[in-house]
Order: sequence, then C-alpha cells, then structure tokens
Amino acid sequence: MHVWTIFTISLLVTVQRAAASELAIHDKIFKDYQKNVRPVKDPNTITTVKVGFYYILILGVNAAQESVQFSMDFSQSWKDEYLTWDPAEFNGTQTIRVPELLVWMPDIVMTESLSMSLLLPEEKRKAKIDYDGTVSLWSPAVITHYCKMKIDNFPYDIQTCIIWFAPWAYPTTQVLPVIELPPSGEYDDLQGNSEWEIVSFLPHERYSKSSDGNTYKELNFALTIKRNYVYYIAVLVIPTFVITTLCLLGIFSPFNNKADREEKVSLGLTTLLTIAVILDIVAKEMPKASKLPLLGYFVLAELLICTIAILLSTVIIFLHERALLSKWIAPAWHNRNSRQKNVMNNIKDADADVGSV
Repeated sequence: MHVWTIFTISLLVTVQRAAASELAIHDKIFKDYQKNVRPVKDPNTITTVKVGFYYILILGVNAAQESVQFSMDFSQSWKDEYLTWDPAEFNGTQTIRVPELLVWMPDIVMTESLSMSLLLPEEKRKAKIDYDGTVSLWSPAVITHYCKMKIDNFPYDIQTCIIWFAPWAYPTTQVLPVIELPPSGEYDDLQGNSEWEIVSFLPHERYSKSSDGNTYKELNFALTIKRNYVYYIAVLVIPTFVITTLCLLGIFSPFNNKADREEKVSLGLTTLLTIAVILDIVAKEMPKASKLPLLGYFVLAELLICTIAILLSTVIIFLHERALLSKWIAPAWHNRNSRQKNVMNNIKDADADVGSV
C-alpha cells in the first residue's frame, strides 16, 4: 500500500514538473517572437524545408473533369533559430507541442490543387518543436487535384498525376524545399480503391525562373495509377458484343412461313437503341477530348455493323415485296439451277425409299 502511494505521488510530481517545464520553455522562446518574419538571424541564411508523405489513399477519379481525389498526410519540417533552449535548464525537456498558429510557417502550396479539406481545423493542429529549433508539422487532408487524362486505351489505361509543391513567395535564396523520403527509401503506404490501384509514387525536383528573375524550386510527385478493367469488360464489352451478335443472327435468320421481315428490322432498331445507350454511358465517363477511347471505337464499330445489317434487311424487304407485287420472273439461270436441285432431291428421295424397302 505504501509503495503504491509513493509511486503515485512520484508520478504526479513528475507530471507537474514536466508541465511546469513546458510552460517555462513556452514563455522563454515565445517572448518577443515574431511569426511573420522568416526565423533566421542572418538574412543570407537559407531555410531548408523538408517535405514528406506518410500515406496516400485514392478516394475517386473523375475522368470527365480530369481530377483525382485522395486522402494524404504530408509533413513539413525546418529549423527556427529563435525557438531553441537548453534541455538541462528545463528538467531535460527536449520537445514541446504548441498550436501551429503560433509559429512561422513556410508558404509551400500544392500549385495545381483544385480543393483541399483539412481533416483537423487549423486552430487544433499542433506543431512539434525540438530543443534545437526543429519545427515539424503534419497536415492530414482530403485533396482534389488536377490530373490530365490520356484516354486512348480506356478501359486499359494507366494515368500519371503530377502533384506539385512549391513556395508561393520565397525564392531559393530564402526557402529551399527538399524531398524527405521514408526511412525505407520507398513509399509503402499507398492504397487504391475498387476501380484504381496505385502503381508507383516517385518524387522529382525541378528549378524554374520567374519573370522577376528569381529562381524557385518545385517538388513534384508522380502518382501513377492503373484502372481495374474487369468491371467494364463485364458490364460494357461483353453485353455489347452479345447484343450485336443477336442483332445479326436475328436479322439474317431464315424467313418465316409468311416471309415477313418487319420484326427483324424492329429487332435491329431496338439493338441500335441499346448500343447507343451504352455509347452514351462511355461518353459520360470520358473527358471531352479530341480522341475517342479504345472502348468507344469498339462500341461505334458494333453500332456501324448493326446499322449496315438493318439497311441490308430493309433493302431485302423492299425487293421481296416488289417481287411479289410485280410478279417478277426469275432469271433463266436461276430456274435452271432450281430444276437441277429439284431433280437431285427427287433422286435422293427415291433412293431412300428403295433402301427402306
């Protein structure tokens, strides 16, 4: 009982000392601190900002609007020369966490982002500060990013979306962004969704010069995603092929007893309407580009085949009705071939009767 009491008292004293130390550190480093000024004592010092990623989850891809939506957690870290202290003076405390609104932050933005929804409000996000002045931020967010689509091979397409990061106002002489790779050297926590899978996520760096003569450094991450095409094969390709095959078989099947073909034309027109609806579904999935996707060519080809079959069937109906009404006489060569076939059929029937006797 006494041991437990002593342990509890010691724990409370330790917690109180830690809280008192953090408060003392906070009062010390934020006294006269200016968060609107770049945190360097020498203006020629370059602030290096490390940008890293922890995970990426694909939420959706809108091919028609050429955008991809994903959830991600990216980090930024840099040295703030004014936020330092000696741990020995504060009971060995090496790290504190404060609201990120209290510290200077680099203006690194995603230049081609369409929208960004932060999972935590700005007033609730914390910045981690180490005793040597290293400030670290984590920003989990849902981002909708522009992604130029190449739809030539749809639904067997592979898309590459470039995610750009760059300082908005600071040139490389003041702020230098660099890529911070995971400890393993590769991005492992990459998750797709039911339609898309992530193939790779590769970082690159690029320098660009603006009209004011300053040089800016840009970080880009190439997110390569691959479409799972099984759904489109099962829902679009196979049904369209089956419908077109039935259209051809129905239109060119033998006459009925009355030698009517009107029902076959109706079947063809119904098939045309079905294929047109499928083509409309494909068109809604695709951006308004100058090229048709592979699946679009496939559906159009089937539409053309079915149209030609309907036209041929209509011509045959017209000729058949004219022949009946005008009592056309068949050509001599046709009559001769018909008589020869009738004679051969009679001989075969006679041989069959003799064999049965």
